[in-house]
Amino acid sequence: MPAAKTILIIAAVPAAIVTYIAVAGTTGFCPTCTGIMDSVLGRDSSAGQAETIKGLQATTLSGETVDLSSFIGKPVILDFWATWCGPCRTQRGILAEMESELSGNVHVVALSVDQGGSAVVQKHIESTGRRAENELIASTSLAQVFGVSSIPTLVFVDATGQVRKVAVGVQSADALRREIAALQ
Repeated sequence: MPAAKTILIIAAVPAAIVTYIAVAGTTGFCPTCTGIMDSVLGRDSSAGQAETIKGLQATTLSGETVDLSSFIGKPVILDFWATWCGPCRTQRGILAEMESELSGNVHVVALSVDQGGSAVVQKHIESTGRRAENELIASTSLAQVFGVSSIPTLVFVDATGQVRKVAVGVQSADALRREIAALQ
């Protein structure tokens, strides 16, 4: 019987690895896993990435339309996130810790992709006390324009509105500082 037990354990390891890659790759927790999932599912991670924010719109929590080009003039970080996403909450925490550093220098635009819309986001903000400079709701088509296939996804935009980089997964404060410096 020990041989059968060993075989079961050996068979369980690949299943656990596949499960981890599937979960971490679809939530953005692991950028490497996201790349693996993109390859397995035949997605081109660079497909659909907009070159500019000009002409693109999102919605405020109160339902008003905002043109993303209204943020042109300073560098912009577009943070595609959802309330249920643990890595997204981590990313929001890092951005919140950097608030004094970013304030006046960079627009942080949080773009929720929650299915529940503004009510879910508002409830989350009230429970956590964390609010980004600009809280918006992203349509599915807006997320697709930037090639968002997992969250969190950060889109780094220079002061002229040109997209310079799209980063999937949680970015450290140091990585954010490097990307912001590259936008100057």
